Amino acid sequence: MADQTRALLRDLANCLDGQFREAPMTKRLADAQALIVADAAFGPGTYSELAERRLLDKLPPILPGDTRDAYAQRLRLIAEEVAA
Repeated sequence: MADQTRALLRDLANCLDGQFREAPMTKRLADAQALIVADAAFGPGTYSELAERRLLDKLPPILPGDTRDAYAQRLRLIAEEVAA
């Protein structure tokens, strides 16, 4: 399970800093992109919903002034911790 969560964290990070890197990060964006990433990985359905919940549980809080790029960097660090 940790491998799947780690992969989803990395996918989400790539999605966030793939474009508009300096745009502000919001919780709404994180939640929406988590759904998109889980659906892309597992297709729509119950399993992707479970994966999305696990992913959302691992997301750090969004700090004032966070950009998409800064948040993506933190997600990658968390992905490394999940692997340990």
